[in-house]
Formats: sequence, C-alpha cells, structure tokens
Amino acid sequence: MDKVKSLSVNPKKYDLIILEEFNIALRDKFINKREFLALLKQLSRKSNIVVTGRGATWSLLDVADIAAEMKEIKRYYKENMQAQRGIEY
Repeated sequence: MDKVKSLSVNPKKYDLIILEEFNIALRDKFINKREFLALLKQLSRKSNIVVTGRGATWSLLDVADIAAEMKEIKRYYKENMQAQRGIEY
C-alpha cells in the first residue's frame, strides 16, 4: 500500500497504473478499504487504474468505470501443445 501512496504524490507521472491482485487484498482485509478507495479516486484524476483479482468488493465496483470477469473456456496447452511465442510469452 505504501507504493500506491507514493504514486499519489505525483499522480500525473503515469498514464496507466496496474494494481495486480489488489481485489484479493481488499476482500481479505489486508488493506484498508476506505483508504484504498480514497487513493484510487485521487490517482484516477490523471491516470487509468486497473485493479485485478477475483472477488471485487461492491464498494470498488461502485467506483469502477469497467468491470470484467474472465473465464477460460478452452486452451490448447491442455492438449500438450507448446506455448506460442508472442502469445503466452
């Protein structure tokens, strides 16, 4: 959370900020929800924010512009095919 706070000092520095798996940290109460949402509102004035992870809280969904859930239906690696350059790596 300290790194996210440091980004808010100069919110114009980045066009895109990705907070990987922060939904889980919010859901499991590893970070303070109110404090996090306040930081998101401050950062989103000048940056696009992406918050990933399962189980997004309703309070986060309320302030989000977009919410998506991705679900794997079929992947060729399950048929023992090798990963493709430019796709998986």
